[in-house]
Amino acid sequence: AIWPFERAWPEMLRRPRRGCTALAVAVLLSSSHRRCGQRAFWSSGSRGFWPAAWAMASSKSAELPASTTEEIKVTNPDAKGMGHGSMGWLEEDPRKFFSAPATRNMGGIQEVLRKYLADEPGGLVLEIGSGSGQHVSAFAKTLPRLQFQPTEYPGHPNPRADPQDATQILESISAYTADIPNVLKPQLLDASSLSTWDVIPSSSLLAMIAINVIHISPPTVMEGILIGAGAKLKTGGRLFFYGPFAVEGKIEGDGNIEFQEKLKELNPEFGLRDTAVLRDFAASCGLKLLEDVYFSERNNHMLCFQKVAEGAQKL
Repeated sequence: AIWPFERAWPEMLRRPRRGCTALAVAVLLSSSHRRCGQRAFWSSGSRGFWPAAWAMASSKSAELPASTTEEIKVTNPDAKGMGHGSMGWLEEDPRKFFSAPATRNMGGIQEVLRKYLADEPGGLVLEIGSGSGQHVSAFAKTLPRLQFQPTEYPGHPNPRADPQDATQILESISAYTADIPNVLKPQLLDASSLSTWDVIPSSSLLAMIAINVIHISPPTVMEGILIGAGAKLKTGGRLFFYGPFAVEGKIEGDGNIEFQEKLKELNPEFGLRDTAVLRDFAASCGLKLLEDVYFSERNNHMLCFQKVAEGAQKL
């Protein structure tokens, strides 16, 4: 999820930044630094990290055009550390959380998914970190022959905000997808242990999607997703990561450089993952990198993998 930084947020809103992935990581991380699994790492008592990947989209500005913000009204007081006009619970339907950044990155992601999945006659697609449900509702409409399984993980990154429980997170996804027949009931998922998750049988998935997840979680989550892909994807199945990345050890753009520094300050386990590291670890899981799609406007990448063999890695 994306939430405003405690003190830096007002200034950052006034300074559009190319490639600063959702400027608002925001107090991202009330989580413990001591343990590595998603379940342990993202939880800290009643508070923890709600990895709603939908909202961690790269943005030149955290504000929407005036006409859009006037049309979409949300409820989230600044006192709770959440409201800056483009994110919050919709006034017209309080069950739904709305993220403006999720709407901004949706088009490019959908184009890549269409390229790889539009000709498939059927199959199950797992989304990791579905957040509000905005993304999966759009993807399911774009690819109506496929079934989508949304997932999330409970918690909340901001100690000033009301903790979000599992029911509230999943209800937002359900509200967005209620009238879409090819979306299954949302489920809780600890992505660091995906390979042992019994909701999805082995070698059954057509595709997996993780949007803005792995830079705001410990490395075990990235590894868990890749190992899980090796176990859960059919041979020929695809895995898609979207977000900011380092490329061959280098982070491009002042915004992403500053973003990386902020992530490391908040938690040393977090940070932009290197595409070469993903490629090599994925290979050990039976996955091959097919394409690295670069979105210059957002300074983000979409990495497209294919399962070519049964994965050997185990977590």
